[in-house]
Amino acid sequence: CQLENIKLEDVTNEGLSEMASWFRWFDARNQAISKRMSFRGIYLLDEDCSNLAAVIENYDIRFEEIDLHGNSFIGPNGWRLILSALARQRYTLQRLNASLCRLNDAHMGIFILTEIFSANPNVMPDELNLSMNEINLEGIQLLGSLLVKRNPPVKELDLSGNDAKLDGWRVFINSFVSNPTKTPLDLHLRDCGIRGELYRDLARLVQLPTCSLEKLFLKGNARLNSGRMNQIVDSLKFNATLRE
Repeated sequence: CQLENIKLEDVTNEGLSEMASWFRWFDARNQAISKRMSFRGIYLLDEDCSNLAAVIENYDIRFEEIDLHGNSFIGPNGWRLILSALARQRYTLQRLNASLCRLNDAHMGIFILTEIFSANPNVMPDELNLSMNEINLEGIQLLGSLLVKRNPPVKELDLSGNDAKLDGWRVFINSFVSNPTKTPLDLHLRDCGIRGELYRDLARLVQLPTCSLEKLFLKGNARLNSGRMNQIVDSLKFNATLRE
């Protein structure tokens, strides 16, 4: 028996409390356990996160993907449990979807994420979705500093729907300018309030011979005038593919 996908969507909190014992049942019978787990729509609480952390940490599962989209009730303690367990894994998670989770400055989640992964930069997922988390100035600056530490770098990053203002996005973009990588990066910046001078900073980034951007998604930001659009398109021509 080998389970490829487990979707624990809309499960009650009482059911989640049995999750660890369920995994023990599989483990005792040497059954292969899913590499992809979805917890959409469950609304995990901090106490539920201890069960999830126990599964991640106590069973030798090479997780490929964990989907926590929409779990906005996870507090600082819950994020610390989950992310600490991931940091202690022997394997690097391929994809972590933490979109719409209030993983932001006000609720301290983004600070915990950057703290734990700064101490363990090489266990960060290859693909990280932090969209729609209301990450602000300080959080986005810390994230930019963290991303350039990972070796090999993150391959795909989705920050859509976070408005870190001019200063935040400028520091974030310049972190890639000062710490170039050779690994191609797909960067999603939809609906991020990017406008004016930030387009110039983006153009400057992609003009660099060391630019690692492969795909750049900008839909939903301030409309580009034709001159600014041509500047970015010309900059991307040999280094990346402009999308949307």
